[in-house]
Amino acid sequence: MSATRFPTRPSCSGALLAAFEPTARDGDVFCATSHKCGQTWLLALLHHLKTDGRDPSFGGRGIYGVAPWLEHPLDMGRTFARFDVAERIAELEALDDPRLFKMLRRLRARTS
Repeated sequence: MSATRFPTRPSCSGALLAAFEPTARDGDVFCATSHKCGQTWLLALLHHLKTDGRDPSFGGRGIYGVAPWLEHPLDMGRTFARFDVAERIAELEALDDPRLFKMLRRLRARTS
């Protein structure tokens, strides 16, 4: 599946998103914003609401461990290595509900 089906950013992994799509759950929360708008802060807030403030250190996993960057093909929180799609889907499936996901939208300038 091409990355153009999922127009988020140039580094988007279309294969990862295509594999994720059938595993989406009704309670999933997708925080899809443009760059530099406070998205990480918002995801931290959502995580603290989800956990009633009982997990202030994100369980030692960092923000990308509790609210993964869904379309990015690299492990942003640990090794910066490219994900194996099947392993990444298994990691995402193991997240507690409601799952939180970070996504960045590419905004296009109006031409008219």
